[in-house]
Amino acid sequence: MTFCARLLLLIYTRVLPTIVLMKSDGSATALPPTGRPHPARQKRWPPEMLHRMPAVTWIGRWLSSTRFLVEGDSMQPALASRQHLLVDRMAYRFQSPARGDVVVLRDPAQPGVHCVKRIVGLPGEHVRMEMGRVLINESPLDEPYAAGRDVAETPFPRQWLLDQDEYLVLGDQRQHSRDSRAFGPVRRGDVVGRVWLRYWPPGALRRF
Repeated sequence: MTFCARLLLLIYTRVLPTIVLMKSDGSATALPPTGRPHPARQKRWPPEMLHRMPAVTWIGRWLSSTRFLVEGDSMQPALASRQHLLVDRMAYRFQSPARGDVVVLRDPAQPGVHCVKRIVGLPGEHVRMEMGRVLINESPLDEPYAAGRDVAETPFPRQWLLDQDEYLVLGDQRQHSRDSRAFGPVRRGDVVGRVWLRYWPPGALRRF
């Protein structure tokens, strides 16, 4: 096993304190730390895993990250149920969330509930949804990640004028997502962190 793979397994099994069971459209429950993976599941990680990132940056991200387990289909095709994520809780300490970021946030309408969504609208923008399209200040938004957007839920437009501390979040699977269309814009303080790594199963490894 390579050094990088050993480092990942060490952090995965010993350093991070909990896994949070996260449902894209439901409740969240903290789980105890997992044990060492079964030997049959210790597959070799692809060499491009670290993307040549400086070691100090990686260590900092690991230490500021929380693990999440996705349950639900609201972020397909980007994320699927039972995939494991690392979420950087410090990602927005010195910078603002950007359009297109995949984030974990607290559901403003349901205390204690977390969800994973994509940031679509930024503070100060006028966002309108009509016939499956998203328009930012009346300009169509290119969304190659979105699924089901061609199927309009209603022929009537929905629109929001975002405050200076508000973001509009949507699920990539537009027809099966509880998002800002249900609970409205979210404030920056409701954003737990940015998803930066999908690390399990090994075949689904991806850095965001």
